[in-house]
Amino acid sequence: MHNSCRLPLLFCLLLLFLASCARPPAPTDIGSPLAFTSDDHDSLAGRFLPVFLIDNPRETYNLPGSPRATVAPNGEEIISIDPTHASIYSKEQQFSTEKGTYTNLIYRIHFPETPLSFFPFNIGAGSNVGLLIIVTLNSHGQPLLYTTLHTCGCYLAFVPTTYLDEAAYPKYRQKNRRQQVYSQSLPSILDFSAKDLSKSQTVVHITSATHRIRDIWLADQASLAAFNSRNIQLRPLDSLKTLPTAAGGTRSFYETSGGRKGYVKGSQKIGERLLIGWWALDWRVGEDKEFASERQDGPVFYTSLKPWARDASDLRNFAAFLSYWGWKF
Repeated sequence: MHNSCRLPLLFCLLLLFLASCARPPAPTDIGSPLAFTSDDHDSLAGRFLPVFLIDNPRETYNLPGSPRATVAPNGEEIISIDPTHASIYSKEQQFSTEKGTYTNLIYRIHFPETPLSFFPFNIGAGSNVGLLIIVTLNSHGQPLLYTTLHTCGCYLAFVPTTYLDEAAYPKYRQKNRRQQVYSQSLPSILDFSAKDLSKSQTVVHITSATHRIRDIWLADQASLAAFNSRNIQLRPLDSLKTLPTAAGGTRSFYETSGGRKGYVKGSQKIGERLLIGWWALDWRVGEDKEFASERQDGPVFYTSLKPWARDASDLRNFAAFLSYWGWKF
């Protein structure tokens, strides 16, 4: 390869390396982490709703919020995340395999932004960013698997529980070691064997700025009481399509027409578009999107950057998605 061609390629590879390992510099005064909890313990979604532990809550971009629709007098629509009112959006969804029928509890939260950072370089900077936590239950209502990822389909991680038979594990899984997921250390398994689920909750610890999941564990009520906490409102996932406006009527959190149909409004990721979009063959790579319950709705929610694996890794067909990643449900 000619030297004039090597330099741009090496530069792109360097940026991608920095982005994949990037962690924002530690603030000098971040305060105590803040736990977001719900008072809803009656519904199935409420019983398994994780506690979200947020690093550096003094920065508003770290606070989970509620999507808001504002319409200016000139008709311009602005979709933003209000960090003063925390909401989490949930839905139950079933899927079946040859081994049985399972229930997914889908939880979705959004943050005002992932702030731009050059040192270290943050390739995922953008607005209205979100996280998905999916808890898969067996027919007895026991949690088998926690699936976590951003609402763009990136930073996918799996954390099984002791209720899941080891025969269902992918061949590459190592049960007794913590797993490294894009520079974050997560448990290889959640031990529910000696826990009373009625007196325990799963804690999901989220990093500052990048909103990456840094840890997951099961905590008892005494441990949870030690956290500074704030209430988070549990809402239906479909309510994101009917955000009320001050003038009356509703607007959708997602684009409803055009080339960005199904994508979160205002969620463009310029860094990922420039550095990943060309080789991933997706101009909208990294943009947050709707997680539709039917494959014919919304954009393909692929979780692998391999262009030939988009359908196989599509989160909308959860059984096929698990099979693609090696899980034997």
